Amino acid sequence: MNVFQTAYTASGLPANGPTITRPLVRMMNALSDGTMIFVIFLMSIIMLLISMLCIHFILSLQMERDRKEVGMLKALGIGRKEIRRLYFAKISFVLPLWRVHWAGNGGYPSKAACQASFRSYTERQIKEA
Repeated sequence: MNVFQTAYTASGLPANGPTITRPLVRMMNALSDGTMIFVIFLMSIIMLLISMLCIHFILSLQMERDRKEVGMLKALGIGRKEIRRLYFAKISFVLPLWRVHWAGNGGYPSKAACQASFRSYTERQIKEA
């Protein structure tokens, strides 16, 4: 028994109910920390899923807008694998660099500038293929 517990029992105060001990306080802290970690982890998973859905819909929309271009590439005899590789390169390489370029210039581009950037890159890729 610690000093506080012996002083409490010696004072004759009511002894009904649970005693709050150091291990009990540690356990409650661990439970609250564990709950908070679980909630933060769950929220991060939900945000990750939402962002993946957003990326999926953005890419689907871009592919729908470039449907004529894909048809032209197929008519030229370029296979599905090469077209996929073309779009993967466009998305994975050019867009991050493009964003860094515009962010470094103090702002983000207008819609017309975005479309012009996409079109010029795609035209270069078609000429190289």
